[in-house]
Amino acid sequence: MVFDPQWSERLTASGGPTQPLHAASVRNGILGDITRAITTDVTLRGRYASVFTWGQQLVTTHPEFADTSMQTKKQALYTLEKVLALTTLRYQQHDDVEAGTSGLVGKNRLNASDLLESDPIDLSAFTLRDGATAVRLSNTNRYYLYLRSRDTELGLTGVGEALAAVLDSQIEPYRDQIVETLVTESVTQADLDQFADTLSLQSLYADAEAHADELDILMNAVLGYVSWDSDRETVTVDTVPDSIDVDVFPYLRYETSDRRFENEYRDTVASEIHRLQRAWTIFILQTIETYQTTADSQYRLDGTARDVFAEFRLIARGYWLQEFAAVVLRLQLWLFCEYLERALPQAVPYDRVFTDLSTETVEASTQAAFDIELAPGSSSADQARVARELALYGQTPVTTPTVQLPSSPEGTIADLGTLRDEVTTQLASGWDETTAAARTSTLVRALQSIVDPLDSVSPQDSVIETWQRTLGYSLTLLMMILKRYRDLTTSHPVVDAYLRQEHGDDRVSLPQLDTYFSGFDDQLPITDVGQRVISDLVIDVHERVVRDRLRNSSPNRFSFSYDAEQDALRYVSGTSPLGREYLRYGLMQQLLLDIGLVTTVDDDAQLTARGSDLLARARQGGTDE
Repeated sequence: MVFDPQWSERLTASGGPTQPLHAASVRNGILGDITRAITTDVTLRGRYASVFTWGQQLVTTHPEFADTSMQTKKQALYTLEKVLALTTLRYQQHDDVEAGTSGLVGKNRLNASDLLESDPIDLSAFTLRDGATAVRLSNTNRYYLYLRSRDTELGLTGVGEALAAVLDSQIEPYRDQIVETLVTESVTQADLDQFADTLSLQSLYADAEAHADELDILMNAVLGYVSWDSDRETVTVDTVPDSIDVDVFPYLRYETSDRRFENEYRDTVASEIHRLQRAWTIFILQTIETYQTTADSQYRLDGTARDVFAEFRLIARGYWLQEFAAVVLRLQLWLFCEYLERALPQAVPYDRVFTDLSTETVEASTQAAFDIELAPGSSSADQARVARELALYGQTPVTTPTVQLPSSPEGTIADLGTLRDEVTTQLASGWDETTAAARTSTLVRALQSIVDPLDSVSPQDSVIETWQRTLGYSLTLLMMILKRYRDLTTSHPVVDAYLRQEHGDDRVSLPQLDTYFSGFDDQLPITDVGQRVISDLVIDVHERVVRDRLRNSSPNRFSFSYDAEQDALRYVSGTSPLGREYLRYGLMQQLLLDIGLVTTVDDDAQLTARGSDLLARARQGGTDE
């Protein structure tokens, strides 16, 4: 092990490091493939995609902007964003539309009641946010929706041009007024009322029939129904076929092959990476339908759904296995930092770190992970959790069960071989037949229940006891994760190749973790396994992450430091447990609302006629069992 007093990471708003182990980064890499058009920089609203795309065409083709500089064109686009914000707020004043202002950049900064009483409104007198605008922040989203070209700064693809043309036909009666507004940076109340039908976020889905052509192109872009036009060297929009294909292996095969085109857009279209986002979109629709139509105590995927989404569920399992591994390792780092913090102002001698881990407690808690029981719950499971459990196991209770930890485990697990054997026995039946208590997601909840009692004033003895207990549970969970991973990748070599090639470089990735643990002998004492996890996968990995970040200019702060002379560790800033990620379910729901597929963005969401039609087209490819 190599120590160096250079522990630091980029900070969150609260002051802690954001990615101290890169564990979430690996998870987020898979997440980025599945939710390609969704980013966390800005909420992808449908009208952000269409209005900004139309705006780019306007400032590059309208005579008023013909001889203007690039800076003037960009300023006009930012002014258009301000108009969009005001018309959205205006629309919401008149009609309280579901999620009307959700994700609107600047809504918490603007004093809407005062601003919307001015006439005219000076658009140059206020800003929506400090730093990048929504126009700029959405550039990546629009690129991944095949709307924006990267060849020129304001260029559009064939898909973008088609969308801009549809919007322009709607705006045509008052296009000149909008151009004057962008040039003068002034807008009247009467103009806002007129613009609101097209230049507001919520009117897109609040009046879906009037904007059907716009919705069609946005939906096709989200689902990836596009083609490469070799003559024009651009991406063009297709129509949604009668039978929707949600298989994802074609993308995996392409990505792990040698087939590549020099043109980045052509290569992206050829790879069919959009299949992942399409499958997740349709799976969300399936989840919503199941959620709203189930009458008994279990949500279940029927035979058709299991058949149709078979390939997607394999990738979803790979994603959530990586997340669960990230949760375990980040939790161990957090508890390690809490342990060091309780020793302040003293440092902790390195050799004492592991002597404070009781062998008896770790062995008992490793066994206790197999003795978890679940009691019927009273709280309804939310849609995001149901989507995860349906993807992983094909069924889940309507109410979230209560996790009950054993007060005294039946025996102990003393060595790694015994743990591996018990995991193999528990998971012998496959994913869909796994008992609820043996699910990896249940163990994650068990870990959370163990650490919940800790707070900032908990004494060191409580922290140590909690750390000991969680270490045993964590080792069991890690072995379950890796058993699932090996079974998944052995049965599906294309998934194995994808995870290794695209998301297997970091030491905390599933491929690397599998290699790491495969080098451990079955006779290795379970407490020694825990010590090595902390030493190699928490301390060493964090140091490597920090070394990588020393080359950039992001703010840095020590998480904990090592004193070489004293061979001791000292708390500095710590970290935090890793939050759950449900494949950006909420952001996806918002996008599906905007493009007319669902009715709302919460657990009451139902499918619209358009959403039901899409799901029916996808289910045509399945065979009921």
